[in-house]
Amino acid sequence: MKLWYDKRLKDPTYYGQQGFRNGKKVTSKNIKNFGKHSELLKITDDPEAYVREEIRKWNEEYRVGKVSYDIRADYNEKVPKTNEEVSKPTWLNIGYFCLQDIMKGLELKKYCNNLTADRKVTFDSYTILRFLTYARILDPKSKYATWDRLNTYYEKPKFEYQHILRFWTYWRNTRKNTCAGCMNIAAGSCLATIPSCITTVQTSILSVRKRMKRL
Repeated sequence: MKLWYDKRLKDPTYYGQQGFRNGKKVTSKNIKNFGKHSELLKITDDPEAYVREEIRKWNEEYRVGKVSYDIRADYNEKVPKTNEEVSKPTWLNIGYFCLQDIMKGLELKKYCNNLTADRKVTFDSYTILRFLTYARILDPKSKYATWDRLNTYYEKPKFEYQHILRFWTYWRNTRKNTCAGCMNIAAGSCLATIPSCITTVQTSILSVRKRMKRL
């Protein structure tokens, strides 16, 4: 098990992640929630060091076979009451995992980091690119609708709508001004054209849906 927390947050939640092998691939899953930084301050002066020590003890017990997994389900648990007029499903979207694996192979994270390296940004440009791409392919909607439905994804990414608009502006400026020196995905293809490719995919899907409705 290893420590994971979002370093961008002022009051992050500390998780213990465990790697699981699925065929030839290895995926990580949060198996233990140690609590928020502010909560752990009540029992220790250094929450991160405290959690790392707990994980070290867990890993030591795991090596000697003393750790067991318990999966519990409370069938009497009720859905929390909200102020929403219409109930919402609690299912989370995991269908984008296949697309996520493809995007990892394109090395787009490095390009996104270079894109915003000289700018003072408070958002993760690669995360925004990922979920704009997922939404355009799986459920084409506007940028605002994509942002409004982020809570339906398994990861539940956190960024604001204005971050999407700023990020999209960077992409368009890159496409206009820098094509010759950018990193290529493959011969003859430029990363700056990706937004137009995403839009093309969205248009194609909408066109197919319209045709299906006519049948």
